[in-house]
Formats: sequence, C-alpha cells, structure tokens
Amino acid sequence: MLDMTLKKTGTLLIHEGHISVSGFEAAGASCRETAALAVLWAIGLLQRELTELVGQPGGGAVSIDLPPAVHAALGLPEPWDEEEDVNDD
Repeated sequence: MLDMTLKKTGTLLIHEGHISVSGFEAAGASCRETAALAVLWAIGLLQRELTELVGQPGGGAVSIDLPPAVHAALGLPEPWDEEEDVNDD
C-alpha cells in the first residue's frame, strides 16, 4: 500500500457510524485500497486542522455549522429549526 498515491481527493463523510467516500482516485489501487487512502488522507487533514485550531484563536478551517446543502443531502433539519437546549440554572 505504500507505493500507492492519491491522484484526486474527493469527499469523505462521517454520519451515524458510517463513513462514505466519494470522488477519490488512486494510482495502482483497488477500490478498497482507495477507500483506505482516503481515510488516511482525512485523518491527516483533521490532525493538521486540530493543531491549528488549538494553537491560536481563529486558527484552522473548522466550522461548527454544516452548509445548507449538507443538511439537505443528509435529511437533517436546518439548525434554526431545532429547539435550543438551554440550561436555566
């Protein structure tokens, strides 16, 4: 697997205990190996973003809000449609 490289990155979605990989291409790799490379790529990206996020205020490209298209694709309610859970202590 070490001699395989990603030629194209795509989308990796983690939702309700499942990981979906789409749009990735790898040279000399099977579908299973391409999925494994995509997961490794995502782990590296998440690690770099976490390092930037905790390293300085405003660091990293991590957002707490999903884009509306992702909400629609997953069949999730829009965030403003959900009731806010507020503690009134």
